[in-house]
Amino acid sequence: MAYTCYEATNDSGNDNPIIIMHGLLGSKGNWNTVSKNICAQTNRRVIAVDARNHGDSPHTPELSYKHMASDVRLLINDLQIRQASLIGHSMGGRVMMYFALTYVSTNYYFDI
Repeated sequence: MAYTCYEATNDSGNDNPIIIMHGLLGSKGNWNTVSKNICAQTNRRVIAVDARNHGDSPHTPELSYKHMASDVRLLINDLQIRQASLIGHSMGGRVMMYFALTYVSTNYYFDI
């Protein structure tokens, strides 16, 4: 899963990142300006992701909310994130809700 990370320049005391996913036919670039502003105003790391078959992410024959939520979980595991705030637009919002509902019994804590 392709992503762009916007790093906070000051320590806000909150190490939990904000993860953002675009809508159908979009890409992480749609969130560039918003991600920079959120990062600057909150002093939190912002991670904008490309869903599978979108933007710079790999293209696969499988395209379902289950698969996209699994991709988010793999990224979160790879980045060793335990707590985060999730934001999504349209399709991305549904992916983030699916993720939160599916993985609610794990050791993660997420704000939607």
